[in-house]
Amino acid sequence: MPVYYKIQQNTNSKVGKQGKFYAKTAALGVLTHEQLCQEMQSNCTVKSADVSAVMTETMAQMKRLLQNGYAVHLDGLGTFKITVVSEPADTYEKFTRANIKKFKAHFAPERHLGRKSLVTGATVAEAPKYEPEVAEP
Repeated sequence: MPVYYKIQQNTNSKVGKQGKFYAKTAALGVLTHEQLCQEMQSNCTVKSADVSAVMTETMAQMKRLLQNGYAVHLDGLGTFKITVVSEPADTYEKFTRANIKKFKAHFAPERHLGRKSLVTGATVAEAPKYEPEVAEP
């Protein structure tokens, strides 16, 4: 199955390319935790409940480790880490924790032979046109 895209016009005048058309990815839906566990169960010998238990514990441990300053690498997937967004200070001495405004979760896909493993082999197709249903008067 391809990665779908839709064509969208840039309306942001600050970018300098206002009016130009670009591709934007279009997800066909979102798979829930439970649905992913079911998909995984159908491809291996473990039950959905076992997959769910391992995924739940993995997420709990990742949160604990990330919040304790570690990056977490999952073989075949990539590396997760926490990054910060901060306001600048005029000098090193004037920078305090108050300059840090928020945390972000950062994911870097694993690279295999110089290519991002999650996107290697991906194909694209324009997303099916969506036409909303119009109520009859």
